[in-house]
Amino acid sequence: MKSALDNHVAKTILLVGKDMFPSKRFSDDLYMIAVDSLDSKAVKDESLKTSLAEGVAEFDKAAGGKYMKASVKKRLNVIRSMEGKNLFNSVKGEMVNVFFNNKRVWEAAGYEGPAYEQGGYYLRGFQDADWPQPPEDASPKGWWE
Repeated sequence: MKSALDNHVAKTILLVGKDMFPSKRFSDDLYMIAVDSLDSKAVKDESLKTSLAEGVAEFDKAAGGKYMKASVKKRLNVIRSMEGKNLFNSVKGEMVNVFFNNKRVWEAAGYEGPAYEQGGYYLRGFQDADWPQPPEDASPKGWWE
């Protein structure tokens, strides 16, 4: 597969995605779903490729070196300062629209998929819960009782 992103840009985007949407349940391979998606779009769109490379350079500059080498605290401050800028928006959009719509990610997260395709939640676990019963005095008697 042809790649538009160099190694540094791809690894930085991977780390930005992990920092924006952290989870111990997701491996780097899963986070690469978003990076690969951006890469395949950048192969066809030179302006996106340039925007991603410039965005990584901007993140590196804000980190005072390489974003990837910065502490977690520093990286989170960089992300906050970059909110609304091109790279931030590109990674966020790819994570929300591609990463979290991937069935491999759903499986890792324990999500079974949309309930409507399986008949809804009512007959699929909702009634399995052993709901605690409130004490008698939790609700006052009505005037009609």
